[in-house]
Amino acid sequence: MIISHRHQFIFFQVEQTGSSYLGRFFVEHFDGQPMLRKHTSVLEFLETANQQEKKYRRIIGKRNPLDRATTRFVRNNMQDIEQARSHEEVQMLFEKWFHKIFNSSKQRRLRASYHVPESYPYVDYTIRQEKLADDLAAVLEKLNLSMESVPQWETRTRGKLPDFTAYYADSLKPIACEILKEEMELLGYEIPPDWRAIVVSK
Repeated sequence: MIISHRHQFIFFQVEQTGSSYLGRFFVEHFDGQPMLRKHTSVLEFLETANQQEKKYRRIIGKRNPLDRATTRFVRNNMQDIEQARSHEEVQMLFEKWFHKIFNSSKQRRLRASYHVPESYPYVDYTIRQEKLADDLAAVLEKLNLSMESVPQWETRTRGKLPDFTAYYADSLKPIACEILKEEMELLGYEIPPDWRAIVVSK
């Protein structure tokens, strides 16, 4: 997490939401300082914060959980992906990985998903990875902070397809939506429109 005592805000970093970029941005431009662990949740922070820090405005990033899953898959399975001979084989690799990660109680959530119950209900502003530059500019305005322009952000995930939905075979779509339903609803994300007929019919 990044804290700025001068501007009285805290940025809570959630994995795979552009958090490294945003953390550096707040450090370089608005006197941010790393505090506690990088991915500290709001509730963890409140356990150690003083009364003044508890009044600071809280910012957090978010991303469609369906998309976050594909980013984690690509980052951890690049060698297998590069050896795949077809798009269908990549989908099979992803489906196998998805079941492995989510089909046990200990692994059911992505590593950063504890931020959903422990952070999002207690923050003032969110920055969507999908609209990172626009949301960041809006947050800065609400904080009465100004910049001539907000740098554009681009994903750093080498080799990832531009459309995350391409990783999901039809057989996986209803399963993924059911597993990630609660998190998607809490974060304000909907089922992709062209998935609905398949998901509803299952």
